[in-house]
Amino acid sequence: MFTIAILLLSHVTWAQWQALEKKKSCGKEDELIRVCGQNVAATKCRGTCPSLSEITMNFPYYKTKCDCCKARGWWRQVITCTDGSTQDVYHAKDCSCQECYGA
Repeated sequence: MFTIAILLLSHVTWAQWQALEKKKSCGKEDELIRVCGQNVAATKCRGTCPSLSEITMNFPYYKTKCDCCKARGWWRQVITCTDGSTQDVYHAKDCSCQECYGA
């Protein structure tokens, strides 16, 4: 009976994870920022991704899977200021749910 409870817990956890996967909504979004006195649309990543912790029978007695909405590469836009200087604005190339580690 104890084994059946563990299998049911794993099955429910897997079902929950699948439900979370269907709800993810990670994508690119433009945000206006001020650079050199002008408004520039900078592309960032925003959205929700699945995260889950579950109890296990082995040390450390839980397992965690956390995904975050993160950029998959960047591209640089050079903005020329009125005084001739330049500033870089970085834009997300693409966004996806990835492991949260390493921000």
